[in-house]
Amino acid sequence: MTMPANIIVGTNDGDLLEELRYGAEEIARKLMPRRPVAIVPATSIDEVQRERTADTLLLIVAAALPQGPSGDAAEQPALDFVRSLEPEQDRPPCILVTSQMDHVFMAQRIKGCEALFVNRSTDYVRYCVDLARKLGVIADASSAEPPPRPADSASVAVSQETIISAVALPESTAGSKFALIEVDLPTNLNMAMVRLEIHANGRVDQRSEASALQLKKSEVLQLMTECKSLKKKLANWYAHPERLYDRWQHEYKRLADRLGKLLWRTESFSALYDQGFGTANGNVRVRFNLERPWFDGLWEALPKRGSETRCLMLDNTITRRARQTTLGLFPTGPGRSGAQGGALRILAIASNVENGAIPESKLGPRWKGGPLRKLGHLDDEIRELRALSGRRIPTADAVQAEVVVDVLPAAAPVPGSRWSLMDDTKDKLTTASQGYDIVHFAGHAIFAEGPKGDGRGYLVFSGHPRPQAVPIQAVATWLADAGVQLVYLSCCRSSAALVALEFARNNIPMAIGFHWDVDDSKAPVFAKEFYQELLKSRLKVCPAISRARLNLFNGSSGGDPIWASPVLIAQPMDWIQVEGVLKSGANPDLQAA
Repeated sequence: MTMPANIIVGTNDGDLLEELRYGAEEIARKLMPRRPVAIVPATSIDEVQRERTADTLLLIVAAALPQGPSGDAAEQPALDFVRSLEPEQDRPPCILVTSQMDHVFMAQRIKGCEALFVNRSTDYVRYCVDLARKLGVIADASSAEPPPRPADSASVAVSQETIISAVALPESTAGSKFALIEVDLPTNLNMAMVRLEIHANGRVDQRSEASALQLKKSEVLQLMTECKSLKKKLANWYAHPERLYDRWQHEYKRLADRLGKLLWRTESFSALYDQGFGTANGNVRVRFNLERPWFDGLWEALPKRGSETRCLMLDNTITRRARQTTLGLFPTGPGRSGAQGGALRILAIASNVENGAIPESKLGPRWKGGPLRKLGHLDDEIRELRALSGRRIPTADAVQAEVVVDVLPAAAPVPGSRWSLMDDTKDKLTTASQGYDIVHFAGHAIFAEGPKGDGRGYLVFSGHPRPQAVPIQAVATWLADAGVQLVYLSCCRSSAALVALEFARNNIPMAIGFHWDVDDSKAPVFAKEFYQELLKSRLKVCPAISRARLNLFNGSSGGDPIWASPVLIAQPMDWIQVEGVLKSGANPDLQAA
């Protein structure tokens, strides 16, 4: 005889109990094979423990459930209770019911737990059933069962805009409203400020006054020293990949902890972040407006508040801006605002060199750097870009834009003949009839430090008899003629982020660079993830880089440094321009709200 099973619903809120009971009853009806199930209410964690049996199929527990009948619900000990079940071999799966996004992210890291995020519009029955399927409690013929969660690892939280598919998050909370935290770090840290904007329906709904950050210069300088040290260490560790992951994780966590203490203990930053997080239901962007002395900082390493292990950039968009003396709307410059027409136009530049090559510089000072090396990943990376050509961009209406990819060099150079990729690129950009939205440069990027801490960025263009190092200022002029909105620098040497900074200063709206040397084998992987996510997100760069980062983090359990290396520099001061900058003025459906 089959013993009766039970589903325990833990909450001391009568209205919530009624809603969750409906969900539990629907779960019971969908059990395959069918069996008798009792729905057991519990008003405290102690009562949940008493009602648990070997035949408990599922716990549905409110985060505000107190420990005992007289407990303080404000303490919300239910999350600790769910964590305490992890070591048990026969633990029942659990749905944690909460209205706080922090709980959602925490729950996603607990084995056998999913989060039901609730607000006024929550469809409790539907979400309870969906999460019961995800946990393997039910599997009925009306729905395909999702892939099982690995038994030896917790479910990892995803970004705000991806989390809809992973937890029961009401659709109304995603994208309609978000908070932007702007952190200004000028050379004089006495003038460091933070401010908050609440965006809703494509406009600024609320803007706070700027508040002083009150950072200690000595602590920021120490942080910069440690950030530079990690970049140098990584260059050496790549030679010993068997030791890379453990060393990298330890060092990056230590640096993130220092950064977290620097910012989270600052009352103004913490208060404005909490305000924005609450107002926008956890949908937050953070942008650091930086002057040159602070650009070497690994600001993307900022940990989530209250977490010692998870970086904020895995769940929130974090970008940078080259801070200017005069802040205003981003200038459109002499070029067009993106490529003409609805197509996404990409120019991919494959600039490889032979081992030991020393470039010349006709457009700037004589080259003072050392010999370069041949890059082994370029062919694979360009192959991924070629595969994008002809892809369709999903839109809300029936019209679907197409991806157009042009590649330079267009043909293999004749051995021994004189040729210049610099000349080919300049001609392509300045004479293209429709322009380009993205230029993807795969090659060497160089940043030469100046005597006063300033410097100049270069891109190395291949050619014969010698490659050429071209100053960013010259390249930026060509890009402006073509209306380029995003420069993606897939470059060796750890100066790509600083070269991206130079592009931003020369009126290129967005630039992606890397903090440290890109592993040859991983560069094509990140490029593939980024462009796939860019198309899925309808050309929204911020969620695309966040999701690509998260995909690679999940794929390596955070061990491979590739997920943390990318830097997105979003130069327009008006954040609305950042959200929809790729196809500005072309197709309103491709712009972000």
